[in-house]
Amino acid sequence: MTNKCLTIGLKQSRVPEFSTLTKFHKKTPAGKPIVSGSSGPTEYMSSFVDSLLQPVAIKQESYIKDTTDFINFIENTQIPDNVVLATLDVSSLYTNIPQEEGIDVVCRYYEDHYEHKLPIPTSDLRELMRLILEENSFKFNGKHFAQTLGIAMGTKMAVAISVIFMSDLEKQLLAASPPKPFVWKRFIDDIFSLWNIPME
Repeated sequence: MTNKCLTIGLKQSRVPEFSTLTKFHKKTPAGKPIVSGSSGPTEYMSSFVDSLLQPVAIKQESYIKDTTDFINFIENTQIPDNVVLATLDVSSLYTNIPQEEGIDVVCRYYEDHYEHKLPIPTSDLRELMRLILEENSFKFNGKHFAQTLGIAMGTKMAVAISVIFMSDLEKQLLAASPPKPFVWKRFIDDIFSLWNIPME
């Protein structure tokens, strides 16, 4: 698997470029920063890491794959009367994940998931993630920059890391919450929850 992920379809790398995706549905339109890792120097490493982490991410209890998955979940869930609906959105999730803490959390979940059958040693996974995150350089307006905080949205492994990190964080938050949600589901940074508590 390692050789396949790192050697098939090799092409000349390029310096990723910074762009924005405008959110027109917001009251005040704002740009979402994106650095596309496609054809970048760490693209194949990130794809390989993603192939290791996706099985971990999809096993998280709150995991929602996409809109179809969410609709299927709602249609097959018996919802009692008088529940309180709450939706939440994490602000700038990718850039707010501390790199070292994110790596630590992912490595712990990686070991728990694969147990004694690790595809690669945890130390190697840690170094790959650190290299991808620390070497996230990009070009904007003719100048070169390096992202030093958080995770780039355009790198392949970003979604899996974000899903696993959020899963760990929400487990801590819900464990400390006296009322427990009847339903708690999440698509990356968008949370859907139902609470069987009195409305006051």
